[in-house]
Amino acid sequence: MRGMSAMKHATLLIINLERVYTMDKVNGLPVVFQHAFIAVHHDKILAAGCGHWQEYADKDTRILDGRGHIAVPGFIEVEAQLTPLEKRDSVRLQLEECMQYMHHGTLTLAHPALYPSLTAQPYIEITKTMSKQLPIVYPYVELGKKKRTYSGRFCISAAGKYPIHDQLSAAQLLGIAERYDSWQLLQALTCWPAQALNRKELGCIHIHAQADILLFAHSDIHALFHTLGAQHLSQVIKKGIRVFPNILIS
Repeated sequence: MRGMSAMKHATLLIINLERVYTMDKVNGLPVVFQHAFIAVHHDKILAAGCGHWQEYADKDTRILDGRGHIAVPGFIEVEAQLTPLEKRDSVRLQLEECMQYMHHGTLTLAHPALYPSLTAQPYIEITKTMSKQLPIVYPYVELGKKKRTYSGRFCISAAGKYPIHDQLSAAQLLGIAERYDSWQLLQALTCWPAQALNRKELGCIHIHAQADILLFAHSDIHALFHTLGAQHLSQVIKKGIRVFPNILIS
């Protein structure tokens, strides 16, 4: 189990999770906790692991039962497509676009411009474009071309001529087409873009990481990337705040 002193109690506890994909590795193998919990203290991960979660709870802790779900970090889009500010109703349209991203699990957007009207929103985060260049896979374009895969790190983007703000479905298309395995796809949505953006607190679930967490009603990530659509996304947590659905069950 990973954690800090039990003297600090969680503001949110997610318990009974089937699996927690931390995005860490030990001896080259992914660290995945089974029958696990995640403890959140405000906007940071306090602990994640197996075993007793009760030591992190007090009378003010909100408890979310994750039975039948897996937990993964919030997705990161490295080429977000947002309506330009000079267009009419641009702020409203940008908010709607951000909501579409969020409803598909994308909680961090990289864009050349920072939008003051959006950065204060609790459900989405706007950051600057990549500091380290990684290959970007555009599934909606590349699936129609000759098969090509990357053996190293890469990012997945839903960007294209007709924006759909659905990074998850883009990744699922690659999984169904067997271009990449499920572990590669999850890394390309989380820890690899976080590294490219120089945001080490994103794209992972471990102590001190930002509490951006998605819960899916799946048994593992193979099921996640071989079932098209976001209908199994049941919980979205941004910086420790449960933003979808909008009522916390405790």
